[in-house]
Amino acid sequence: MISVIISEENIREKDIIIEDKADVNHLKNVFRVKLGEKVRAVDGEKEYFCNVKEIEKKYIILEIEEVLEDRYSHKIEIDAAVGILKNDKMDLTIQKLTELGINEIIPVAAKRGVVKINEKKDKWDLIVREALKQCQGVKPTKNMEIEKDFIDLLTEHKALIYKVCFMYASNQEDLNDLYQEVVVNLWCSYPKFRYESKLSTWIYRVALNTCISDLRKKKVLDYVPLSVDIGVYDDCLRNDSLKEMYQLICQLDRYERMLVLLWLDENSYDEIASITGSNRNTVAVKLHRIKDKLKKMSNQ
Repeated sequence: MISVIISEENIREKDIIIEDKADVNHLKNVFRVKLGEKVRAVDGEKEYFCNVKEIEKKYIILEIEEVLEDRYSHKIEIDAAVGILKNDKMDLTIQKLTELGINEIIPVAAKRGVVKINEKKDKWDLIVREALKQCQGVKPTKNMEIEKDFIDLLTEHKALIYKVCFMYASNQEDLNDLYQEVVVNLWCSYPKFRYESKLSTWIYRVALNTCISDLRKKKVLDYVPLSVDIGVYDDCLRNDSLKEMYQLICQLDRYERMLVLLWLDENSYDEIASITGSNRNTVAVKLHRIKDKLKKMSNQ
């Protein structure tokens, strides 16, 4: 049966008015619907089984015959984080995940990825709509609701996120995994962010909590041996003295690494205290001791 996706605004008592230019064109010129023909409409919650009542140049009116609650969507909502793929691979992935009934797709932008989400969004929206029609689903996948400001946020603070992850990664694969996990956690927390603190403070907090939580789960030692090429991940770490400094920092325990990382990024003592949940005096004393410790390590 021919399906069309509608919204609440399309429903007028016992009629559904299709006004979207693409949908009208598709019904008239592709499916060539006739008066009285059966058409199924969905609004994300219900199915509407209708007859074609009127066919006009700019709109089509459907007469509702039967309304059914959603019988197809999963009771358990499943989200999928997917690295952005090139060419048609991402299109196929979105299509199949929609057909499987995934609740939300989270496109994850990797540091060296070349695909721009903003350039693909309209196309992906269309793929979701068409896949939903083909599989006779009711509830569209929400992936395509990605907020442009979140993408901008991710692009602007990518180096910051990688820097935090680098401090807690033991190898390149671990670094990439941590980065992806931080991005997912940022995405999940983003709707709840109320700008009561600086954006960078919130990103630091999420990234640090994610990395420290990962360390605890793995039950690894506080000291993480350096086996990652720093220069690959952060343009600001290209000269030898900076590389040496970060190698020394990686030998600190996880709490010390967190403090010195925040201090190197020119956060004030008050900001560091806010991010770490400490008080200003504790931060000041700890940083003084860490600086002394790093000096001794560099002289060995």
